[in-house]
Amino acid sequence: MNDTSQPLPARIVSSEYPGGLLGVPPQQNANPPASFRFAQPYYPIPAVYQWSLSLQKRIGSAWVVEADYVGSHSIHQFQFIDQNAAALPEGALASVPLQQRRPYPQWGVLGTWAPLGWAKYHAGTASIKNNQWHGLTLQGNFTWAKNIATSNINNSDHGNINYRYPYLWAGPSNITPKFWFITAINYQTPKVTGHSAFGTLLNDWVFSGTFTAATGSPQFPTTQDLSGTGYSGASSTFLPNRSCDAGQGPDIKTRLKWFNTGCFSDPAFGTWGNANFGVITDPGINNWNIGTAKRIRMPFAEAHALEFRADFLNAFNHTQFLASDKNLRSVSYGRINAVRPPRQIQFALRYLF
Repeated sequence: MNDTSQPLPARIVSSEYPGGLLGVPPQQNANPPASFRFAQPYYPIPAVYQWSLSLQKRIGSAWVVEADYVGSHSIHQFQFIDQNAAALPEGALASVPLQQRRPYPQWGVLGTWAPLGWAKYHAGTASIKNNQWHGLTLQGNFTWAKNIATSNINNSDHGNINYRYPYLWAGPSNITPKFWFITAINYQTPKVTGHSAFGTLLNDWVFSGTFTAATGSPQFPTTQDLSGTGYSGASSTFLPNRSCDAGQGPDIKTRLKWFNTGCFSDPAFGTWGNANFGVITDPGINNWNIGTAKRIRMPFAEAHALEFRADFLNAFNHTQFLASDKNLRSVSYGRINAVRPPRQIQFALRYLF
């Protein structure tokens, strides 16, 4: 509660901050032109419209198969744009300087996150699973998915930041692989009775594993506006022209040439590149993780046991490539420069009581 009967010292807030602490307001017609970012006057709440369908079928007393479909449409997603982007240098504007092609020539880039982004998602999943069946427990899922988005979430929600063409490069989102298969298996050995030595050796073993196979992330090539015309004002995303399918061609899918690099080239003067998001598929995953454990119960107390465990990560030591270099200006364009970890083995021993 405020006590208005107590006197308060006179304070002038503006005098309590050093000059320039909050920055100097941008001035128009500066050299070079001042750029700044601002908030939109209205931000509608992002929304997702979603629908789904699921079918299940029991097989026998232990197994279940299932098919699922999920679709969604997202709207009002944030997408970064330049509200003062220059018009393309074509036609009558071909020889007009960059700054004179801006809506507000006295300013530079006027950046903002506008609520104009959207995404459309469709996915189907087929799965099989069971209760324990003769010591075996299994669950497997295969998913096909397609997610079309207008911006690249890994690059601060950038698409084409020219406000006239925000959807120009819309395509498969890099967060959604097209195919994904994963299965988990657990098997417990049956009890051996009648022979104490064999029972001690063979009983209470557990074998488990997971297998993951997936296509890689849908990605896109980038280049630079070498003409100096500033098509989009200032953008970290500038896509080239595409003339063929980058996943087809001789001597590709190797460490030194993952995709057909000849499919991409710099766009002609005064035009946008016609490539879009998702035209390159990066390396996928093909990985087995396997584990085994043995529990030996102590004869002097039922609750006491010694447990040994071994885990094999990337058990078959399969080479797992990471992302390729997709920058046309890079010296390693088209190459794979890193891999996921090789096989790793770990052992554990613990006493339970």
